[in-house]
Amino acid sequence: MARVTAAANPSLFKPAPATTPDGPPAPTPPPAEVIPPEFLGDPGYLADRGRMLLRRGRNGELASLFATRLPLARPALDQRRWAGITLAAARAAEASDQLHIALGAVEGFGSGTDISQLAFAVRDDYTSLMWLGGTTALWTLRNPNAAATLFYRYATAARSPNTRAKGFYWAGRAMEEAGRRAEAQAYYNSAAAYPDQFHGLMALEKLGRPLPSMADAPHPSPTPALRAAFNARPITQAVREVARETDWQTTIRFFRSIADQGRTEMDFVLLGELASELGRRDLAVVSGQAAENAGLRNFRELSFPVTPIPEGGQWTWIHAIARQESQFSYNALSRTNARGLMQLMPTTAAETARRIGLPFSTEALTADPSYNLALGNAYFARLLSSFNGSYPLAVAAYNAGPGNVRKWLAARGDPRNGGVDWLEWIERIPFGETRGYVYHVMENAVTYEALVPDKASYRGPNPLSHFLGR
Repeated sequence: MARVTAAANPSLFKPAPATTPDGPPAPTPPPAEVIPPEFLGDPGYLADRGRMLLRRGRNGELASLFATRLPLARPALDQRRWAGITLAAARAAEASDQLHIALGAVEGFGSGTDISQLAFAVRDDYTSLMWLGGTTALWTLRNPNAAATLFYRYATAARSPNTRAKGFYWAGRAMEEAGRRAEAQAYYNSAAAYPDQFHGLMALEKLGRPLPSMADAPHPSPTPALRAAFNARPITQAVREVARETDWQTTIRFFRSIADQGRTEMDFVLLGELASELGRRDLAVVSGQAAENAGLRNFRELSFPVTPIPEGGQWTWIHAIARQESQFSYNALSRTNARGLMQLMPTTAAETARRIGLPFSTEALTADPSYNLALGNAYFARLLSSFNGSYPLAVAAYNAGPGNVRKWLAARGDPRNGGVDWLEWIERIPFGETRGYVYHVMENAVTYEALVPDKASYRGPNPLSHFLGR
């Protein structure tokens, strides 16, 4: 990798003029920095200089450096640094340069590199860059062909089902806008492989296909020898110990360390047995999610547990919200003091209890699941009423507060009126956590009704669009 030194290139490292006892010298324009052309295709130099510009707040120069660089002479040696500084440059750039920077970023990884197999930090920055470039191309520059390329790269660089489904779906939308229906159908087919994900569900609707069966096929039973070997593992014994002696979050961390190592169907059968033995629905959710991330899609019943709910409660939405809020951990306590299955703040819970005529108890929020569910159900019902029956707006308000949702409606238009695309409106929610929350709760609702049809509130076609109000 080429390195720049003061000896080799003094103009790049010229010191500021010294001051004198009589004050600073008369100001003179600094000499223009002349960057040798060969450095403009050196990924090491570009990353080093880019980081210096970023540290000094010279964001315009950073954007210009990456927008005008030459084709890379070689892949980057430090892929994490390359992905990070390229993302920073794109964020600092104008729309057309954002697209150019995003399209060229793949040069830093070398031909044939499977970015989905790189470290999380690399994948995270790279997918963020692809998404930025893709949305800029589609929504600002109206360049659907370039957008489809970037959305496809976004999808294939990811491991998680939700990111892959989202990228393939938007690649299909871009191709549809470009009038290339065959390519759009192919991308929608790729997204539809994830039918329990929001964008997979939208892809099924685009294809005119019904929901596939969500029921799991029968799993094999572990042999006594396999079960004994699993139970004898130190990490399995540690999970049992911390489940008895420590808080719920510590148990989840230990349990996830096993789940993330799972690769086979039998691994997750055994994990499901352990979650059941410990009486922990939240650990069942962790197991099912890890199975799906490992490419095993036959564990939905494990991943979507059910719980008794108070009489008159909204079965679908209690389950959809509780799965996202606490993964069904009845004693969950967040850093912001949200409590229990429905992660209620004590002030919100107290106000809701007063409205429905229940005595309020902070302790009961984590000690009595039915009490927590009753208050959570009542609070969600109030939000739903205040947004005239709009599930996505009520879900967003449950996470971010109704005041924020009203601000976003005023600033970005109201998708209930038909002039704003629901998916674009959700994607433009300024809080990343709330965007993901809306997607996950909506997909949870559809999946729960497919898994437990006797509890379904809607049995017609296109259930996600029905819940969106489209």
